[in-house]
Amino acid sequence: MRTDGPRLELHRSLDADVRRFGDLLDRADAAERAGHPRAALPLLVEAISLWRGDFAVDLDHEWLELERIHLRSRFVRAACRAAELFTALGQGDRAIDPARAALDADPYHGPSYRALAAAYRSIGDHTSARSIIERADSSLAL
Repeated sequence: MRTDGPRLELHRSLDADVRRFGDLLDRADAAERAGHPRAALPLLVEAISLWRGDFAVDLDHEWLELERIHLRSRFVRAACRAAELFTALGQGDRAIDPARAALDADPYHGPSYRALAAAYRSIGDHTSARSIIERADSSLAL
């Protein structure tokens, strides 16, 4: 660790889950931009496997709340995208867990409801898909 006034910095030679999480998502984004969603999928899966909930919840600093929101948002988008890619590859059964994890982190994320419903439809579970759409309608109604 290195300190600079009130700031703490982890030396680059040390690994931290939060740094690895960001690096993996950056690499997945780059793969997507390059037109290689299949290459992005394992990066997304590895990144979302690192998620253990909100960042530094035991610390109460105003700046941390913004970082928590940012990291949660990246997690939700990554988990939702992984679910979409699994479904597109005909692996709807593997799409269910990441879509649910996204909704657990943000129950108001409409794309995650759509990804979960699509995953259920792709495995032939139309009852669950309908239930998810109904839940989305009630959760997202303002």
